[in-house]
Amino acid sequence: MKRNERDWRFRVPLAISVAALVVALLGSTPLGNAVTAVVPPFAKRAGHSRTADNAGAVGGIKASRKPKPGFLVPLASNGKFPASVGQAGAAGPTGPKGDTGAVGATGATGSKGDAGAKGDPGLSAVETVTQTSTFDSTDVKTVGVVNCPAGKVVTGGGAFVNTGDPNAPVALRRSNPVVGVGWIAVAFETTAYAGSWSLSVAVICALVAP
Repeated sequence: MKRNERDWRFRVPLAISVAALVVALLGSTPLGNAVTAVVPPFAKRAGHSRTADNAGAVGGIKASRKPKPGFLVPLASNGKFPASVGQAGAAGPTGPKGDTGAVGATGATGSKGDAGAKGDPGLSAVETVTQTSTFDSTDVKTVGVVNCPAGKVVTGGGAFVNTGDPNAPVALRRSNPVVGVGWIAVAFETTAYAGSWSLSVAVICALVAP
């Protein structure tokens, strides 16, 4: 801004103020009317436009009661912005864990898997072969070897004492397989016993695929 223009802007309002004071003092006297006539119309307009037109602006930016782009929002009576002008607050606490969702729909059937490897040979024609000693008071009895039929192998077995007295002093000394052949067992009286008893052996036999 040039100096002459700046001086003019400040002198015009001063001249208007002086003229208004003279008119107020002299009223409708001839001198007062003469002063009024001296004030040029452009000065009256200039004084109005530079004040009235910018009455609602700060630094050239106008105000609005509601948030709008390019407008200032005035503070409320409590000295704070109105609720319509929100400000970001601090992060809130973590919320509670939500409920478990519903079970989803059953998925589509998968494709057929590959064939598995060939399994170990299985058993067939399983049978149990038994043999029992004499039923008397002999103090030691042996049963065996109890053999499997031809072509079958031993897959298991056992032995047990037969007596009518549950308190008879008789016990097994051995009960075991004879590899590839059959089963054998031995029982004896732990003390002299006059009652009769016997010993039985059972062997489990089966065909095994090659």
